[in-house]
Amino acid sequence: MCKSICNEVGAWLLKPGNSKSGLAASLGITTRSLRNKLNGEQPWLWCEVCKIAEIIGCSLDDLGDKAA
Repeated sequence: MCKSICNEVGAWLLKPGNSKSGLAASLGITTRSLRNKLNGEQPWLWCEVCKIAEIIGCSLDDLGDKAA
C-alpha cells in the first residue's frame, strides 16, 4: 500500500500550495511521522489512509497497492 500512497501523495505535493507540513497537520501527525510513513518506516493507520484520500481527492482504490 505504501507505494501507491507515496505515488499519490507525491503527485499531490507537486501541486502549488500543497506541503508535507500541511498534510501532516491535517492528519494530526508530525511532519517527521509523515515522512517516516512515506518512507515505509512506520505503518499507516486506516483512519490516516481514509483521511489522505479525502484530502488529496482520490479514491481508496487509488491508494491500494495494485502491484500485489
